[in-house]
Amino acid sequence: MIPKTSLTACLLVLSFTVGGRSNGDEYKDPVYHESEILIVEKLPFATIPRNLVYRGPLYWAGKHLPFLEELSNKASTRVLKATVYSPPRTRYMRPAVFVLPSAIFPGFNQKENQDLMCMDFARRGYVAIAVPYPVAPYGPKLLSETVYRGVQVQRAAMRYFTNHPERFAIHPDYFLVAGIGIGAIVANHTALWDEPSEIGANYRGLEKKYGALDGIGESGSFAKPLGILSLGGGIFKIGLVDDNTPPMLLIHGDQDPIVPPSKGFLAEQWLNNLPPKYRVKSTKGRTYYRPPFSKNPLGKPVLGQPYVFGPREIEQALISFQIRHQVRILEGHGANLLTSESGIRRDAADTIFQRTADFFHAIMQDTARFQGESIITDHSKLTYSALTKAKKHEWHVRGGKIVQDSGSSVTVQWDKRAKTRSISLFTYDEIGLKSYPAYLEVHVAPKKNNRHFWPFILVPSLSLLAGWVYFVNGQKQRSGRLG
Repeated sequence: MIPKTSLTACLLVLSFTVGGRSNGDEYKDPVYHESEILIVEKLPFATIPRNLVYRGPLYWAGKHLPFLEELSNKASTRVLKATVYSPPRTRYMRPAVFVLPSAIFPGFNQKENQDLMCMDFARRGYVAIAVPYPVAPYGPKLLSETVYRGVQVQRAAMRYFTNHPERFAIHPDYFLVAGIGIGAIVANHTALWDEPSEIGANYRGLEKKYGALDGIGESGSFAKPLGILSLGGGIFKIGLVDDNTPPMLLIHGDQDPIVPPSKGFLAEQWLNNLPPKYRVKSTKGRTYYRPPFSKNPLGKPVLGQPYVFGPREIEQALISFQIRHQVRILEGHGANLLTSESGIRRDAADTIFQRTADFFHAIMQDTARFQGESIITDHSKLTYSALTKAKKHEWHVRGGKIVQDSGSSVTVQWDKRAKTRSISLFTYDEIGLKSYPAYLEVHVAPKKNNRHFWPFILVPSLSLLAGWVYFVNGQKQRSGRLG
């Protein structure tokens, strides 16, 4: 069973725990056991007015309910709380993955998806942070309001952990985002969206209604996410993809009825397949839906969805801007790629998590660089200096010996008699991630031509037309021809 502890106790344990590791590469393989992962629940990171939950006009079956608006506006505040899954501490700081589980649509067990994703990331060495986001009341702007407020909350969480990195030894320059379903749409827009105007009509008035994107939580800034995992997600405007877009891993089910693999109206197919009893005609003739999965005590209808671009459309935009990406369409899978009514889809989950870890590891991994001579001349001692800043430098020499090592530079005494000579450098960054190596082969300079022109005797050859012959150190040499 996974241990759950209070924040204070957890921090005390974190300060003194150095967990054992299984074989594998951290950030790429699950090197920690579940029992080593410490979970901190209900960590407050922002406070917002409670009326944001049902702020604005409230309707039910086309009827305005002003008394509920007044009730919600009189409420105090709501504290947003995250759940943190933290691996054992090391001497390095760790990257953080902000995980947004799905909500709204049926078939998604939010807690199960959250635990599954976060635990896998934590076992690979990431600090996984599950961020709750408020779901808008059912109505015409269900999704657009949910995404807007979800981005607000996500950005507030990123500012909080940027301002307090020491609490979980998080490196604030190594943020990644991951989401599933609607959570993936929120995650995508968190990384791609800077201003409400970038979306267009779907978000008109939301800034005025709910405040600015950075209007809740602590002040400050945060680093743009290094990468995005989108499980069954999409975006509302293809123009959000530009040359500043982070690398994206898009994994999708080809039978997804909520967000199509290409493009379409969100949940159009699924909603159209609902029985007639869940459809309601408004006074203006528009079709509303009252889904059976509504948690709204009023059972408020939900109308139609904004246009959404799926992974195939996003991929074309990423290609046009030469953004690093991967797209995987899983045959026979629907919207929920990780769990089903019968439990965890273990084979699919393991495949998705390993592909995600490989992708995130690759985009974080740097390539070491250094400078130095590759030719040994008169002196067999040469100095090499790293060009990349790093927490640790690891030099390897073949066919020589390191005689001086200052970390970022080394002096090597090369053996001219060795058959092969080479030097390579690995660096470890501030999260302890080992770089791709830099490699250089070292050769001995060819011997110079030491022929001397003394003493020499210039004599004519037997044939004057054949040119002149000269002798160097007693050896006969022929000059250029005449005539």
